[in-house]
Amino acid sequence: MAQSLTISEYTDHHFIPTKRRNQENNESKQLIITNDTKIAFNVPIYNSLYFDCTNINTVNIDEHKEELGQLVATFATKSDQWIKKQTRNAERIKIIYDEKSPMFLQIVPCEVYQRLFYHCFTTDAHKKYPLNVREYADAKIVALRQKVWYKRSKRPFIIFESNYGIHKEKVPTLLLLLRICHRFIIHGVVNIDTECPPWIPHNDVNYYQCTTIKREYIDLTTETDEDNDITMNST
Repeated sequence: MAQSLTISEYTDHHFIPTKRRNQENNESKQLIITNDTKIAFNVPIYNSLYFDCTNINTVNIDEHKEELGQLVATFATKSDQWIKKQTRNAERIKIIYDEKSPMFLQIVPCEVYQRLFYHCFTTDAHKKYPLNVREYADAKIVALRQKVWYKRSKRPFIIFESNYGIHKEKVPTLLLLLRICHRFIIHGVVNIDTECPPWIPHNDVNYYQCTTIKREYIDLTTETDEDNDITMNST
């Protein structure tokens, strides 16, 4: 039986070039290495509970457009940095717009996954996949972003970085990465004491030493500004 690949082995020998032939079929994009390791759209998955995330219709990728839009809005866009400042009279909040990196990069520490994520975006307008993130984002997130916006115009979402968009040839890869990230948040974090994240190879020392990542998330969709004490900063 073939052995699982380490991160370095996968990076050095199995990273498919950016330019893909249109004739590539799904079988070449979804390769089973062992019974519990799978590589799909260049993404190595080492936990069989995540294998079904690879079910993507590459013939009609627009079939997944709504799901992609929701996942991108949550995990692949920049968010505001909220900074609490204590003054003599009260505590105030300063907002630096679209300062924080996408949630995917904050959740997934794997260098291979992060590299694949980076390669999903482009500044070339002719290569961008048309996606209006605002149309698919959660209404509460849209409302909050608009509320703190210092302009009257509709506030756009910043995908990855300013002036970037999703590379149309990388939509399946990005969709898979975001599905994995979403499932890890829903399922993996709860069971992290008994199951390893899907990006850790079985022969990696960390596979048997999984540690719980403790993070404090503030649900800004529940925040209110009844005291009108929020200050804006567009820089």
